[in-house]
Amino acid sequence: PIGGMENPLLTFVSPTIVVGDKSSVDVAVHEICHSWFGNLVTSLNWNNFWLNEGFTTFAERKVDAYFFGDSVAKVAAKLENETMYFDMQDLGFDSNYTSLNPQTNGNHPDDVMTSVPYEKGYQFLTYLEQLVDPENMRAFLQSYITKFQGQSIRAEDFQSHFTGFVLKTFDSSTAERILSLIDFAKWINGTGMPPVTVDLDTREYTAAVALADSF
Repeated sequence: PIGGMENPLLTFVSPTIVVGDKSSVDVAVHEICHSWFGNLVTSLNWNNFWLNEGFTTFAERKVDAYFFGDSVAKVAAKLENETMYFDMQDLGFDSNYTSLNPQTNGNHPDDVMTSVPYEKGYQFLTYLEQLVDPENMRAFLQSYITKFQGQSIRAEDFQSHFTGFVLKTFDSSTAERILSLIDFAKWINGTGMPPVTVDLDTREYTAAVALADSF
């Protein structure tokens, strides 16, 4: 069964995530984060689904990092990046469905549902955060929610608002440099793995891999 499904003021969860050791709390956190990203601000259509799931995954891992440490959130992202890779391998790396702007072409959206909008969207936002710094990214997200609350939006709306935020937040030369490093077209419309590799490595992950390889 599906782990959880967000609804305004109420989240439905499968009994399989309600366990005594709280090991599945990240699912509950994800659904709660949909209160802002997916419910309060909603994607216009399935083509823009990453605006729901990428933003929610980004917020979920911020919460995970706060409670359990940054390395826990990064390891989760690293593992899910591998899931995304295999999903893309199954689809074909040049498949339209590996982009953040998939065209369903008459197919049922459920038939092409993968980890791509979650993880590629998460990595896009993580990359933007690295460019503007975490405090400015938090300010952007607050302004994004304030501006678009109660609306259904497209990636173009997000791009326009982020660009305007950068131009208002930084001096002109810094803003120009930051924006020159963002290829919105490749990130949103490009197929395959993200155009920029986001650093998700941690000492814990590296040590775990080394231990596994030693057997």
